[in-house]
Amino acid sequence: MIRSLWKAGLAAGLVVALAASSARAGFNFQISAIGPGGTVGDGFKIQEQPNGTFTVVAPQGGTLVAPTTFTATDNTIKGTATIDGTDFTFTAHSNEDGANPNPAQVSANITSTNNSGSTQKFNYFVSDNPFPAPSGTMYLQATTHSFSDYTPGTVVFSNANIGGTAHTANTPPITGPNQTTKSSAVPVTINNPYSLSSVGGDIHLVSGATAHWVSIGSFSMPEPTGVLLGLLGLPCMGGLVGWVRRRRAEAVA
Repeated sequence: MIRSLWKAGLAAGLVVALAASSARAGFNFQISAIGPGGTVGDGFKIQEQPNGTFTVVAPQGGTLVAPTTFTATDNTIKGTATIDGTDFTFTAHSNEDGANPNPAQVSANITSTNNSGSTQKFNYFVSDNPFPAPSGTMYLQATTHSFSDYTPGTVVFSNANIGGTAHTANTPPITGPNQTTKSSAVPVTINNPYSLSSVGGDIHLVSGATAHWVSIGSFSMPEPTGVLLGLLGLPCMGGLVGWVRRRRAEAVA
C-alpha cells in the first residue's frame, strides 16, 4: 500500500476512535495493529476510570491483546506488550492535573522491536481530559523525536488533536535515529474544557528493526515560537517527565 494513503487512512480511523471517546474523562493510552483502510486489529487501551483506577479494554473495533505488564497513575502509564510479533515498551505522560498547565502536554515514549519478521503496521495514541478551558487563542503542535537506538527501516509519524479532531498536519516522517520533526503550529480558539491527544503510526519495514521515539502533543499560549519550539529541551525527551500534579480526589478515596 502506498505509504501516504495508508497514513491518511490511519489518521482518519484514529480521529473517529478519539471522537467517540473524547467525552469520557480520564487519561488513556492505546497501541493496536492497523489494517487496510484504517481498520483496527489486535491491541489494547489502558483507560482511567472516574474513581482513578485503570482498566484494560480492547481498542474500539479491535481484539484485545493485553499488555504483558503495566502500571498506571493519574500522570504516568508504563509497561510492556507483545502484539502480533512486535514487542513494545511504553511510557505515557500527561500534565492535565497541573494548575493551569501551559503548555498543556501529553506524550508517549515508545520502543517497538520487530523480532518475528512481522509486516504488521501499528497505531498509538495518548490522551487526557478535561484540560481547563483556555482564554483566547492557543497554538497546537505535534513533535516526534527518535533516539540513538532507532533502526533505519521503520517509519514513525504523529499529529496532535483537540477533542478528537485533527487540527494539525502529520509531522514529517521519522526514518532514522536522532531525528526531530514538528508539525505546523496551528492557532485554535476554544472556550470550553478540552481533551488533548497525541496520535501516530509506526510502520515496520525491516525484520529485526527497532523504533524508539517520543511523540508529543502540545497546546500553548500565547506564542508558539517562545514556548512550543523550546519543548525539545524538556526531560520528556528521555522518557521521564517530572511533572508535579495534584492527585485526583477520587483516586485517593
